[in-house]
Amino acid sequence: MNELDLLKRNAGINEDAPQMVQVKVINSGYGTEMGMKDAEIISQELDQNMKPILKVRIKDFNMGDPVVADFRNGMWTVDMD
Repeated sequence: MNELDLLKRNAGINEDAPQMVQVKVINSGYGTEMGMKDAEIISQELDQNMKPILKVRIKDFNMGDPVVADFRNGMWTVDMD
């Protein structure tokens, strides 16, 4: 085991495990909120305005296809509209 692997292990970092985040799921078109859900982070990107977004997969939502989460009001939010 090399030094970097040892540091990661000691810090509790497991790059093989999916990285998870809590996201608020809403539908702004209907004005509904489905609460906070666990989401697997697929990628971290910048949108056209250079703001950070996450592409995430939420179990039992959108047939498991990736959706976009943006940072609103202090939390990652997925708008299913």
